[in-house]
Amino acid sequence: MARTLIIPDDPTHRHYKGHYYRQISTRVRREGDAVRMVLYEDDKGQLWVRPYEEYVGKVTVESQGNTQLVFRYRPLTVSELENAT
Repeated sequence: MARTLIIPDDPTHRHYKGHYYRQISTRVRREGDAVRMVLYEDDKGQLWVRPYEEYVGKVTVESQGNTQLVFRYRPLTVSELENAT
């Protein structure tokens, strides 16, 4: 079985709405309360910052009358990574 090498510019996560993002860094914000933050970018190169707990947390999604909890940003599987690039 061939191994896939993840190139740093490749997306690492998929948003629950379907867009791909690349997580760049996780840091603790030192201002006020120490909050762990995630720096990530979209496919256009726009940078975003979000609290870590929100980034890895779940959201409620309604689809065809069903409600479910899904990850806001889910790490990509190898097959998703191959299809996203």
